[in-house]
Amino acid sequence: MKFKSKSFKHKFQAGVLAAALLVGSFSANVPTVYAADAVVKIGVLDEVKLGEGYTKYRSEMDDLDRRAKVVQAQVSARRFLSATEGTRFDALNKPARTPAEETEFGALIKTGNERITSYGTLSGQATLSDAEKTSFKNMQDYQKANVKIADDLEDVAFRELRTIQDSTDKKYIDNANAMVQKVAADQKLTVLLRKDAIVWSTPTVDITDEVLKRLNLQQ
Repeated sequence: MKFKSKSFKHKFQAGVLAAALLVGSFSANVPTVYAADAVVKIGVLDEVKLGEGYTKYRSEMDDLDRRAKVVQAQVSARRFLSATEGTRFDALNKPARTPAEETEFGALIKTGNERITSYGTLSGQATLSDAEKTSFKNMQDYQKANVKIADDLEDVAFRELRTIQDSTDKKYIDNANAMVQKVAADQKLTVLLRKDAIVWSTPTVDITDEVLKRLNLQQ
């Protein structure tokens, strides 16, 4: 499947926003060791608040989102480079670059993104000068020639970022699950429910803040 320039950012950010689903499996995992108690003690957990307030998780996901935006800008620029510029871009598009290479790579990205702006401007003009027509035609040719290369670059980048995101999700979901289990046991809860799923209930104990406090104090 190809992820075009427009969908790359949207597709990735949809995953980043999965913080709201961070506790999707919590309620099924609450210990039942207190079920025999005379008083049923019901706990609730605000999964949206937990996902948004888990600072280490949010920090890592925000960093990943910034990386996705950088990659998107690079891929977009690659679509508007000439054959010579594109070849050099590909050579410089590697994990480690010297300071000189970093400067050169940045200049190529700037060139491509300036052409994107120029292309949009010229596309909206009713009439073009001969020079503008030539420039516009060149940029159209660059885009056409770079479709496969840029799409492949986007696919590879997306898969790498998605792998990192999935690993990050799992690490923090497992950690949050364990903490919810501990707080639920400490509070001697009989059952734990998702807050947004409750229509009516007897008095409940909201453990969200306590879970967040403990999670955010962890090193």
